Amino acid sequence: MAAGVTAAALISIALMQDEEDRKRKLRLPAEVAGNLLNLRRQQRKRGGSIEGDESEVTKRAFINWNRERAKLCVEEDYLGPSPRFRDRDFERVFRISRAKADLIINILGNADPFFTSRVDAVGKESICPKVKFLMALKMLAYGVSPAAFQDYFQMGLSTAHECLKSFCHIIANNNDLKQHYRRRMNRSDARRLSKLHEYHHGIPGQVASLDCMHIGWKNCPVAWQGQYQGAKKTPTLILEAATDFNLFLWHSSFSHPGSLNDINVWDRSELLKEFIDGTFASNIDFEFEIGGEVFHQV
Repeated sequence: MAAGVTAAALISIALMQDEEDRKRKLRLPAEVAGNLLNLRRQQRKRGGSIEGDESEVTKRAFINWNRERAKLCVEEDYLGPSPRFRDRDFERVFRISRAKADLIINILGNADPFFTSRVDAVGKESICPKVKFLMALKMLAYGVSPAAFQDYFQMGLSTAHECLKSFCHIIANNNDLKQHYRRRMNRSDARRLSKLHEYHHGIPGQVASLDCMHIGWKNCPVAWQGQYQGAKKTPTLILEAATDFNLFLWHSSFSHPGSLNDINVWDRSELLKEFIDGTFASNIDFEFEIGGEVFHQV
């Protein structure tokens, strides 16, 4: 009887040991990971690193940008008293004329101290306003990352993005520019555009061309991706725009969900609403001719 009890006890002890070994093996990865994490934290506190650790967080490298060189390059090439490139070359590169560029520089300087020459707290001169202006203008003209122009304009990515945001904010809220570039169509505009499009397209009475374009939304929230993801298979925002033959925008509407198509966008368009209630044609009155017969459009 005693031998039987002893055998049973030994079997129970063996089973308990096997269960403990199994639990220890299950805990082993977590323990190893925890020990390694603690070791990394201790190494970082001491200012060292672990051999073979590629995930070690390091400080961002400091780049000593040569602001004076960027200023000299911009003045010698484009915006100086005797620039190397002619006005025609300037317009081809930056998509606006030299005269308009000078006007916009004055507007930016009067609207925001960001586009003025300043001295920071350590006595270092800030980036030249002309350099900031041309960086923002080139990003808009070519639609690429500022990393493509860092070597010429000598500034970091965050500063370049700040130039672009400040530039767009000032231009969008300037009353003088809005009266010229964001005004509504009037009678003389309608007549001129009707003749222009009839000459190029053979369509009398056309004042603009309407279309929609999808803009990718990389940082779209996951909860919204269903309504912003359509035929493009990625979240997008839709820009609806009406432009004439010279690419002058007479209407624009942004932020429509990418799951919509052109017809759905048109159904909710502010331009369609203006057509229906008559507000779009309230200031437009022009004539056009078809087959020798004159039509009066309002």
